[in-house]
Amino acid sequence: MLVGLWAVTPAALREKLETYDATPQCVPAEEMGPGPGLRAARQSQRAFESLDHVGYFGGGGGSGVGGCDRSFVLIEDVDVLQHYRVELAEAGWRLVEDDESQLRAERDGMAFEVVTCELEGVVWAGSESEGAKGRVDASAVGPTDGGARCPQ
Repeated sequence: MLVGLWAVTPAALREKLETYDATPQCVPAEEMGPGPGLRAARQSQRAFESLDHVGYFGGGGGSGVGGCDRSFVLIEDVDVLQHYRVELAEAGWRLVEDDESQLRAERDGMAFEVVTCELEGVVWAGSESEGAKGRVDASAVGPTDGGARCPQ
C-alpha cells in the first residue's frame, strides 16, 4: 500500500500542476474592458513574458491600474531571489532593492517585484511609480496599491 501511494502521489501532483501556468497571467483583456487598467495589465503581462519564471502560477492575484500580481507555489526548495536576480539582469532590468525575502527591479518606467514566503510567493509588475508605496508586508495581496505581498 505504501508503495502504491508513493507511485500515485507524483502523478497526482503533475495532474494538479497542469492547471497552473508556468508564466504569470494578468486578467485577460476581454474580462477587463477598456481603460487604464487594461493598459497596465498589458504592460505587466509583457514584463512577465520577458522573463523565465520558477514555480507555478494560478493561486491568485489581481490586476488594476497600478499593475498585476500573481501568487506562485514551488514544489521544491529553490532560491527564487537568485533566479530572478539573474533573469532580471539578463533582460536589462536594474535591481533597486534586494534583501532576504524580496527584490525590486526597474526598467523603462516599469517595475518588477518578487516576494518569497517559504514555498510560495508573489510576483508583481507595474508602473515604476507604484509598488514602493507601503509595499511588501506579509499580510495580504492586493494590486490596487501596487507591490508584491506574501499570501496569507
